[in-house]
Amino acid sequence: MRRYPNSCKRYSRTGSMLVLIAVLMPILMMVVGFSVDLANMQRVRTELRAATDLSSKAAAHALSLAIVDDPDQGTIEAIDAANAVAQANKVGGVPLQFETGDFVFGRSTQQGNGTWHFVPGVGSSSPNAVQLTGRRTAGSPSGPVILNFGGLYGHPLFEPVISATSSFRAVDICLVLDRSSSMKLSVDDTAGLMGSSDPRVC
Repeated sequence: MRRYPNSCKRYSRTGSMLVLIAVLMPILMMVVGFSVDLANMQRVRTELRAATDLSSKAAAHALSLAIVDDPDQGTIEAIDAANAVAQANKVGGVPLQFETGDFVFGRSTQQGNGTWHFVPGVGSSSPNAVQLTGRRTAGSPSGPVILNFGGLYGHPLFEPVISATSSFRAVDICLVLDRSSSMKLSVDDTAGLMGSSDPRVC
């Protein structure tokens, strides 16, 4: 039986995985960091929407109470009410703040298809709606949201903007109590009017 010399050599592979780990580690860190920041961005956006919606509703409610007496005073009270609600609702760990330019007063009218259309500006009519813009941007009083790992992928700041519009309907409710004699008789009653001594008088 003829034998052939073994020409295979054993090469040392110690440490070869370190190179692969060193190459993949930055990519892995970027993916993990983006996942954490993405969840944080969704949370901040949800908080901003909730705070802006609540603030706009508070502004519309305050406006509805004061608009009858003094429209100018009504807008001031609406801004104060919205700011008070915003201070109680944190967005990204910071109380939401508004500027005067974030408020737009106007009128909302119902369209034929049931939707509501907002027209900014009061004009000759009293406003019945408030359009409010909530911002966490570099130019806003609350400032932008700083991401934890944004520096890894070149976007260290998150600047969401949410707009909400709230309106109200002015409805007068009148309760009339008619205690006259004619209202105390049934429809088919043929008796005359009741006097004060009639037992049917309550």
